Amino acid sequence: MKLTENIDAHISAFEQERGKIANLKVVELIKAMAAAGDHFEDLGEKDARSGRGQRTKAAFVEWGRRDLNDPEGKDNSIIDLMYQCYLDGYNAGKAAV
Repeated sequence: MKLTENIDAHISAFEQERGKIANLKVVELIKAMAAAGDHFEDLGEKDARSGRGQRTKAAFVEWGRRDLNDPEGKDNSIIDLMYQCYLDGYNAGKAAV
């Protein structure tokens, strides 16, 4: 499931629960992360449909080192989320083949 499909509804529900509007910069960041998750979901589906082997968690940790400026390659929540999106796409693509 694409993260961006329901992001506005989730943000709205969060705001109603808190009783105040979420910070615009935070909302933009959340939407950017959702779009990145959709990208990795699409990548996973493309990999599976083309017969490519599933990328490893280590590959995502390396991505974090490079693109998230994480020189230690910590196993952080952003990497976990993006890898889960990738796996969801990969499994969906595998099921469709």
